[in-house]
Amino acid sequence: MSEYGKLFPIPSAVPRDKSKINADTATMNDITREELNALLENHQLKADARLKEFEGRVADGLLKMDHSLQLLDKDLSGVRGLKGTIILNSVLSVIAIVGISIAVMAYGVANFDSGRDTSAALQEMKQQSFETRQLLEQVKAQQKAPHGNQ
Repeated sequence: MSEYGKLFPIPSAVPRDKSKINADTATMNDITREELNALLENHQLKADARLKEFEGRVADGLLKMDHSLQLLDKDLSGVRGLKGTIILNSVLSVIAIVGISIAVMAYGVANFDSGRDTSAALQEMKQQSFETRQLLEQVKAQQKAPHGNQ
């Protein structure tokens, strides 16, 4: 026999499921292969049922989440155009403010010109009034003069 064979002896027979010596298993019941297979199959069926239940819960959760996302998408559909609306309103507001400013300035210039025109008209009226007074005095003087000549 080689040294390997001395250190690691080869068993003469392969051990079986049941030991011939039942000293440490005397109080236990032996289980047959069929019982073991049935037990394992039962555990596998329970695990499959739990997995199916979990898959159902996940599917329900995803369905609810999809429904919520659709509702959110509907709610946000109005907000999508909001950016453009805000920009458009801002531009229109700036245009309106510039238009109002131009109108106020034009009104002020018109009033200034109107005041200048009024001042010129007032000067002209004073001049006409002065001329009318002179003519009136001349008429009075002429009326007094013919009375004296007659």
